[in-house]
Amino acid sequence: MSTGLFRFRRFSLRHDRSSLKIGTDSVLLAAAVPLCRPARILDVGCGCGVIGFCIADRLIANGETDFSVMGIDIDAPSIQESMDNAEAFNHERAFQHFVFQQIALQDFTMKDFDLIVSNPPFFADSLKPSDAKRLQSKHRDENLPFAVLARKASELLADEGLFYLILPVAESEEFVKIAQTSLNLAEIVDVYPTLTKPTHRRILGFAKRKNEIHRSALTIRDASGGFTPEYIALTKQFYINMNSDQ
Repeated sequence: MSTGLFRFRRFSLRHDRSSLKIGTDSVLLAAAVPLCRPARILDVGCGCGVIGFCIADRLIANGETDFSVMGIDIDAPSIQESMDNAEAFNHERAFQHFVFQQIALQDFTMKDFDLIVSNPPFFADSLKPSDAKRLQSKHRDENLPFAVLARKASELLADEGLFYLILPVAESEEFVKIAQTSLNLAEIVDVYPTLTKPTHRRILGFAKRKNEIHRSALTIRDASGGFTPEYIALTKQFYINMNSDQ
């Protein structure tokens, strides 16, 4: 995927300065998260703001404008880029409810969010990327431990709020175990890259209140290498050409 300007169907985002480039995980999370008219949305580790902008795009397409999106990240260039993206997004949509702040989740204290989302760092003691920016965005040993993410999500959520994140399978199982002391698992979406390959990502949904756990599956590509109808239906509001690799 090239750096620079990433063109979605109804808006474009810069992502060349952010710690992590726009990819399938973030867009998939933004497309899959349920939106029950959330008034206050928080994106933890927002990068260039892609998850928040995609969620805003969904809400605006449904005629909703009474909401705000806040993104936080420890990386200064990412926050600056997200602010620039907000200005461009607002120019096209006349929507003024984006706030981005350079701050660690550990130091963030605003509460009562209806929806918290995150594509968090997930590498632990192995598989550390060599690039320093990518190390920061994907390595969690010091930047964002799972225990901190789960505890802070519980603290910052409104009573009826939801917390959604996307992780590789092994890390998702670890996170569920850690989060059970402060959050209740509400949804699991197993994501398969193809019909013949095992699950490589899981979307997890949590709530403060105990819920029945809903489980489903999503396959991205079919036997011919094209996108499956279910994946197209989920993400078509974002991608310009579903027949190309985004």
